[in-house]
This record gives sequence, structure tokens and C-alpha cells, in this order.
Amino acid sequence: MKHFQPFYSVKTSGNEIAKKLRDRLVEVSVTQRCGLVSDTCHVKFDNLPSAQIKLPKETDTIEIAMGYKSGTEDADAKLIGLGKYVVGEFQVKGPIRTLDIYGNKLNWHEGFKSPKAFTWESSNENPLLLRDLVNAIADKNSLNAAVDESLGQTVLPHIEQSESDMQLLTRLANQYDAFMKVIEDKLLFIPKGTGKTLSGKSAKASIISPSQIVDWRFKQHNSQIIRTVEARYYDFELAEQNTFKQGSGEPSYQLPYIYSDEFNAEQAARGKLQQFKRTHQVLSLVVWGDANIKAGTVIKFEGDKPPVNGSWFVETVTHTINGLGFISHVTCESLNS
Repeated sequence: MKHFQPFYSVKTSGNEIAKKLRDRLVEVSVTQRCGLVSDTCHVKFDNLPSAQIKLPKETDTIEIAMGYKSGTEDADAKLIGLGKYVVGEFQVKGPIRTLDIYGNKLNWHEGFKSPKAFTWESSNENPLLLRDLVNAIADKNSLNAAVDESLGQTVLPHIEQSESDMQLLTRLANQYDAFMKVIEDKLLFIPKGTGKTLSGKSAKASIISPSQIVDWRFKQHNSQIIRTVEARYYDFELAEQNTFKQGSGEPSYQLPYIYSDEFNAEQAARGKLQQFKRTHQVLSLVVWGDANIKAGTVIKFEGDKPPVNGSWFVETVTHTINGLGFISHVTCESLNS
């Protein structure tokens, strides 16, 4: 029977350093999150006074992959890439000398975060589709758009943009209970918690067996069980404020904003109610390291008992390799019903 050993690759500015400094590496970790919150990495070295490691420059990048190897040769390692990061900060500590390097996901084009004024026309004759808006913004920022098929067909109202492209897409993602994220050169716009691929097909889930689970905790927030969401909007033709309701029964929740029309109020109410349904149940677990588990994907439990069994949407995951081995900490939400 083969013995599988946790293994990793760490490259700085394209150069592999793990092989040379493996006996000096104390810990390597990567945290992935849904949405625009940056994925991060952490690399910790034993920084011996007699052989201090060269401090990183602000332009340095870190590329990390994790997995297992089944033999003594490093070439046997089957590694899964976990992203490329730019050095955000570092610190040196003592008297037990260590060097900690923290990386953030590579920044996208600066223009993506700069405020701008733009008119997005939409009419019955020439409707503005969400897919077209995302594609246009991606093209302006030298990115490749990847938009969910069904979500991309959503007809948007006339939009007077007075914010950055990032803020506009974030607002639309919140409105449609989606997550927007820039990964490498791709601009993703995908519904949260559906377990679907961009083409609308069921995504392949990572299977978790009871033997893989080190620890788990299920939590249900009864205070977040909301059955009705109300969204107020202003009807300019009637010159009055109205309310759109999504769902039925109590308790209810009223969105704090007054929307410009019924369309936007309806979309916001639907998205918020779907979010409440998905997030009132949270599953946190620790499993033996599996780099296939990524934020925004689905995991499925087999052979366990409710409420743990079934499929879950991965909101965040942290993969760590250190002296204790390879461990993955995962936070999940319910899939959309």
C-alpha cells in the first residue's frame, strides 16, 4: 500500500524555492473566499540568524500549489495550483527568528477601481442584458468575462453609472445574489449557492467521506430565518412610494434603500430572500487536506447523518501544510433550494 505524503510547491517571481528551503519552511497556507474579498496566502520560514533569508521586494510574486506525493521523488507529486499572489506585507520576528510573508491575489487593472460616469442604455427595442454589461466591462479592463448563462440573460434597466466598474458589478452581484470575482485574467459573474457550472449544468462536487473529517460543527441561525423581504421603490409616474414584497409570512425584513423603479426593487428583494434562505445554516469543518476544495464550488458528504450529509456550497476554505500535516478548514452554506 502506498504512503501519501503532503507536498507543496512555492515559487517566488517564477523561481521554485520550496526544494531549496524545504527544511526552513514552517508553514504554507492559502485562503480562498467567494466574492471580491481577496484570496490570500501565508508562508512562514525559520529565519536562522546564521543563514537569514533574503527579504522580499514589493514587486515579488508568490505562486503556491499543494497536494500529495506517493514516492520519494518530488516528480511523483500531484499538485493542484492554488493561485498567484503579490507580496502584500512581511514581518520578521524574534528572538526565535521567523520570517512571515503575506500575499494578496494579483491586482487587476487599476481602471477597474476608478470612478467613472457612463450611461448604459436599455429600452424595449434594445434591452441591456447583464451578460453584455459584464462583457463590456471585462473588455475595457483587459479581462475575459465568464457569466452564468441564465443570469446573463437578465434584462437590466437604464443605468446611469457614477461609480467604478468594480462597485457597479458588486452592486449588481448583491442584487442578484451572485458573486463577482477576478481570477487571474477572468471576470466571473456566477449565482451563489446553485451548485451549477457557467453553462447551467450541475457542477462536479468534491466527495467527502466520514474518514476524511477531522472535526465539524453545524450551526443554524434562527434569527436569520426570514420569510418575506420588502423593497421600497419610487413610482415617478404616480409620484409616490410603493413596496414590492417577495415571499410570505413572518418574520419580514425591509431593505434599507429606496429603489428607482419596481424592477430593481423586485430583483433586490428576490436576491436578499434567497440569501437569507441560504445563509441561516452554516457548516464548518476540518478535513484532511484536499486542494480540490475551492471557494464557490460544492462539496458532498457521503455516509454521514443529517444535518451534515448532502451537498453544501463552499464560502471559504483555508488549506494549510505544516508540521501537523495537510489540513483544510472549510466554511459552507446551504445550497439554494
